Amino acid sequence: MSDRDNALTADDIHDLNRESVERASAFVRIAGSILVVVGTVGALAWLWSAVRVQQQASSAAAFGLSRSSGNDVSWIDRVDLFAPYVGNLVLAASAVGFGLFLRLLADFLVDRVGGTTTAFVEGDELDGLDQDLPAIDDGHA
Repeated sequence: MSDRDNALTADDIHDLNRESVERASAFVRIAGSILVVVGTVGALAWLWSAVRVQQQASSAAAFGLSRSSGNDVSWIDRVDLFAPYVGNLVLAASAVGFGLFLRLLADFLVDRVGGTTTAFVEGDELDGLDQDLPAIDDGHA
């Protein structure tokens, strides 16, 4: 047995590179999903904080819009209370956007190296596909 029998071919290297990119993209896809979840939780936390600050501004219910209370808060004061929280929403939205970008990039890289993003490979059969689709009547009998 010679050393040439164990030598890698160009196809072997291509397959190894493809598998390497597919494995790395799986981690990127997971990181993207985590960022989407973290950003969504951040956006919900922003909403909670912004609403609670507005509720705390006055003792009346429904954001102090009841005129029966003598402790009315002006709209300018409400905007002043709201403004510091906008940055948190921008950060949360950025995290969601970057997470979605990472997921798209991972899928794109797998596709570009010839991998599959759907887990289907060439030669797979879709069982029951003909039964689920309605028959097409093209008018030719």
